[in-house]
Amino acid sequence: MQPNRAGIPVYTYIGADSIGASAGSYIAMATTQIWMGNGSEIGPSTPIVVGGSSLQENHTEAAMEALMTGLAEAHGRNVTAAAIMVYDDQAYNTQQAYDIGLINGISPNLSAFMNKMGLSGYPTGTVNENLYEQFLSFMSNSIVDGLFITFGSLAILLDIYHRTVIMTALGVILIGLGLFGAQLIGSSVVGIVFLLLGSALMFLEIKTQHGIALLGGIAIDMVGTILIAAPYISANSSAYPSNPIGTTDYVIIGIVLFLGVVLAYYLHKLGSSLKRKPETGWESLVSSKGTAVTTLNPAGWVSIDGQRWKAISEKGVEIKNGSSITVIGISGLVLTVKEDKGDGIKQGQ
Repeated sequence: MQPNRAGIPVYTYIGADSIGASAGSYIAMATTQIWMGNGSEIGPSTPIVVGGSSLQENHTEAAMEALMTGLAEAHGRNVTAAAIMVYDDQAYNTQQAYDIGLINGISPNLSAFMNKMGLSGYPTGTVNENLYEQFLSFMSNSIVDGLFITFGSLAILLDIYHRTVIMTALGVILIGLGLFGAQLIGSSVVGIVFLLLGSALMFLEIKTQHGIALLGGIAIDMVGTILIAAPYISANSSAYPSNPIGTTDYVIIGIVLFLGVVLAYYLHKLGSSLKRKPETGWESLVSSKGTAVTTLNPAGWVSIDGQRWKAISEKGVEIKNGSSITVIGISGLVLTVKEDKGDGIKQGQ
């Protein structure tokens, strides 16, 4: 650090219940003093080379170990403990780090630390990631990537039913962003294959229209969402105290599956209605009820919803004047009817 080299003291404070790992541990080791809050950890510091060969990994680890031990020695810290953070993926809690001489002190919070350093009277500022960095950080979440690909596929599927270009465009954008994020984290090929298979299965819903294909596709996509993080989990299994896919993520996946059930039911009903042949004009008279206004033997006249229609009886059976009838067919302007036995559907007088 240039300020450190110029004689300007630079301090690191790792807040309570926080972690100073990976790059953060190297930054901390380069500062004048390191202080930690209760429940925090420093390390591990093993470099992660995603997709690299074993030779590249060994080369990188050796270089970073030399850097870490050099920084520790320059600031009078425990060189051996610092080296172990790199080659053995070791992390130390607050008390351990203090006892072995890896940090300078313990403070319950930032304000107390600044008071001890005599810095409480100086103005403070917060440095945040810029928008692009925040975007990259957001897209580096495997759950987000998997959900984007899933929702993108669903948007395109819904557009096939509702025919709006907007949904298709949105779906393509979401899928593109999901694949971009998956590339950022070096996702597993198996996870991507699961996501693509799940999306393909969703589109089978257009053919089957029973909801099972859609729900199965979403379930496979959720498995793929978990699997795309496999390289990250493997590479960082000891770098963090918990699996990067936590309880909240599993709850989100559960909610998505529930919404999938609802959507599958909706598309099943929608598909059934689209399959059903619409009744228009005279076809809508079939199954209607009415009354014979003359005797049908076999031809005569009937009244449907107050309108008179010429009709013939089914199989030439005589239907007496005043009898209730049900329309069972239509040919041209002549209805085919049968005497109502109480099994009709529509009522007309």
